Amino acid sequence: MVGAMTTTADHPVHSRVEHDAGELLVDRTAAAVDCSPELPVAPSLSPSRATDFMTCPLLFRFRTIDRLPERPSAQAARGTVVHAVLERLFDLPRPERTLAAAVALVEPQWLTLLESQPELAELVAGEPGGVGDWLNSAGELLAGYFQLEDPSRLEPVEREHFVETTLSTGLRLHLDSPWSIPTAA
Repeated sequence: MVGAMTTTADHPVHSRVEHDAGELLVDRTAAAVDCSPELPVAPSLSPSRATDFMTCPLLFRFRTIDRLPERPSAQAARGTVVHAVLERLFDLPRPERTLAAAVALVEPQWLTLLESQPELAELVAGEPGGVGDWLNSAGELLAGYFQLEDPSRLEPVEREHFVETTLSTGLRLHLDSPWSIPTAA
């Protein structure tokens, strides 16, 4: 984040985080937070948040515990495009799920993302190599996915379907897209 941040925290329900320009990033003051009693929530951990913790515990804290907002980035936009490409790829029949088909979906998915978030165009245009290199880097991420997994072998059981289990420690684990591997008939 650019600039210094100031934090006030007299009480967990009375905290504010501001950017040095005075822009309010997080407001957890009593006026902004519903202080009514809540039911206890068991802790949970997704694969993404587990990776955050293993990579950088402070990142995990900012994203998961403090829930600080994150500014848009070209890298996050690329991840959103790749995710959308993989969703569209699984709309295709299994034999058509090729790297070439995935790469062909990158630009249309980028244009779809720009319809809802036009401010990303300037952000990505400022990347080294511009939009063309950025789109190519999304293709490189897809190539890495294809090295790990052959999507023609998988059939989505559900998409964005929440599956959860609770360990004996009380920790909940979840994933959002269960798959099956079809067998030959």
